Amino acid sequence: MRTRVTSKAWFGPKRLGWGLSPRSWEGWIATALCLAGFAISLSAWRNTLAAIGCLVILAIVVLLTTDPPGGAWRRS
Repeated sequence: MRTRVTSKAWFGPKRLGWGLSPRSWEGWIATALCLAGFAISLSAWRNTLAAIGCLVILAIVVLLTTDPPGGAWRRS
């Protein structure tokens, strides 16, 4: 069973559809910083490896700060 690193979940299941979305202000900040780094690395530096690195870092942050799978399933 996986536990998260933070005391509260930054990301959680979406209300509609499949996947995760930011659940707290920390999740929104992490998402905004990653997208800004992604955009800057592609436009200013023209560095594809740095852009991919930004997305990998966001994926790791999401995995470490989300609820364990299986606990949030709800029937609509």
